[in-house]
Amino acid sequence: MVQDTGEGKRAEEELRLSEERFRGLADAAFEGLISDGGTILEANQALLDILGRTSSEVIGGSVLEFVAPDYRDQVRQKRRTARVWTWR
Repeated sequence: MVQDTGEGKRAEEELRLSEERFRGLADAAFEGLISDGGTILEANQALLDILGRTSSEVIGGSVLEFVAPDYRDQVRQKRRTARVWTWR
């Protein structure tokens, strides 16, 4: 028999609060959040407003879908040379 001393519940609550703080900071940012591989993993409200899309339309897609065709090679090159790339 295992007895929960409350440590697990406290850890879960701390994790939930930490995630809420992170989401609050991400949503307050003026740029969207994407992965360094070019796949959009999370989209804050700023990115959704910039793109005029919903999160379900954006998450899982490629950032290149939202770049004008004439600039896609430039963006690909920038992604190869930068560790972190943000949409501004």
